Amino acid sequence: MPSISARPDPNVTVSFVWSLYPSFRELVQEADAFVVGEVIAVKPGGERGEDFAVPQMQSRIWVTDVAKGSIERCATVVVEQSGGVQRDTHVHVGETPRPPFWLDPEDNPIFRVGERVALALDWNPRIRVYQFPVQGRFEVDGQGSVHPIRPQDPVVAGLDGLSIQQLLTRVAAPARK
Repeated sequence: MPSISARPDPNVTVSFVWSLYPSFRELVQEADAFVVGEVIAVKPGGERGEDFAVPQMQSRIWVTDVAKGSIERCATVVVEQSGGVQRDTHVHVGETPRPPFWLDPEDNPIFRVGERVALALDWNPRIRVYQFPVQGRFEVDGQGSVHPIRPQDPVVAGLDGLSIQQLLTRVAAPARK
């Protein structure tokens, strides 16, 4: 696990990654940070991809709690993820282009302004950004209960309905060892 000794920038960039872990314990052990926050803005973030341009969205999350890592409370985490307005850029001769449509990945829906979330973050030194695995994304409801974004995943299924405090306690426990 990389050492993050320098004081982080108050604006931290995060991207989505399809890493899958065999257990919640390993997800937490491999995470360099685990934060809770509120989504304060969502906007288009351009497109990525050479052969097939995929729209990107940028969401700003104001960090309210830190269970692990060197990201500070009140920092802003900027999350980049696939989704947004998809334009049909690959049209063959004789085909009619489809009108633009909204792309919102089912396994990793675009964040919504006002949504409270908990995120496990992995530092990727090669591209110098944090990344969050889909198993490490949780919604926090109005009663303070957490819900994994993929509740059917056995790695996180048993966490559905825990209080945010119970989740943070589970995250902090392995970090102390």
